[in-house]
Amino acid sequence: MAIRVVRVVDEVIQQDEPIAFTTCRKASNDIRVGLTSVVAEGERGLKHLYYRVRYEDGVAVRRDLIRAEVAVKPKDRVILVGSRGAGVSRGFFTSRRVLTMHATAYDPGPRSCGKHANGRTCTGMRAGYGVVAVDPRVIPLGTRLYVEGYGFAIAGDRGRAIKGHRIDLGYDTYRAARRFGLRHVTVHVLQ
Repeated sequence: MAIRVVRVVDEVIQQDEPIAFTTCRKASNDIRVGLTSVVAEGERGLKHLYYRVRYEDGVAVRRDLIRAEVAVKPKDRVILVGSRGAGVSRGFFTSRRVLTMHATAYDPGPRSCGKHANGRTCTGMRAGYGVVAVDPRVIPLGTRLYVEGYGFAIAGDRGRAIKGHRIDLGYDTYRAARRFGLRHVTVHVLQ
């Protein structure tokens, strides 16, 4: 019979981990649509993590988190987003995701939506300014958005030609939709 002696040592170690800052965007009527200005740079925070580590014969075999404490709180990055002339109310918003999309525009009438258009979207919302058509595989229907150069919107419709990273911005009149034309826009998916 062989007896094996294992030397067991428990040790508490501290590990520092950075805390990411969030980016808040605030619509501003002082800046032209499509422009941005950084008001406050974000700063990372710091978190101390304390672990109990068990060593057997000098090899770590178990690691348990005992506690975590925030040593330095992160500071948010604040960006002003231009909305002058876009009819956007003021306020902060935080993006969950930011996408660059190919944008077109439509109105609720038959010229944009076909001869059977009734002014309603596939979700039952009234089509017009603030309601956009998206590919539900990229942006789920009902998602709140902020489109730079357009304003706040809700993903309330889908279209046959709207596939992938394409977005169709709703306008109240055919003339306004035609005036928008085709362009690339930055879309913020809001939390």
